[in-house]
Amino acid sequence: MALMKKILLVSILILTSVCIAHESYASAMIAKPVAEIQVVDKITSHRFTIYARINEYVRFQTMKISVKACYINNPTQVTEAEAYFVILDHPREHDEYKAFEGWMFASTPSIVALKHPVYDVTIINCIDKIPKGDKIIE
Repeated sequence: MALMKKILLVSILILTSVCIAHESYASAMIAKPVAEIQVVDKITSHRFTIYARINEYVRFQTMKISVKACYINNPTQVTEAEAYFVILDHPREHDEYKAFEGWMFASTPSIVALKHPVYDVTIINCIDKIPKGDKIIE
């Protein structure tokens, strides 16, 4: 019985510390309304920077890119941006399909990446507004 109490107590302490750590991490992230995205054409090696407002689709070639959430961490820490993407693709003579849905992280773009034959898409940053002179590609 004493062993069960110790195991229960340790489990509660571990869960409590995980919850506190998650709460601390979530409160350190700052939501931003615009995602700065890099698209690389793997055939030509050309790089494009595009901007997407949260919950709006942006067209790029055969893809429609939507960012559902975009967060950066506290500016006093090492910069990290993370965004939740939904990417639809509509290649010629094929139906539109969901090519990717999930979180991407600026510091580790290869961990969760779009598997597309022509393009690589990664989050660069989360910002307050689209820079002057730049526009959303339609």
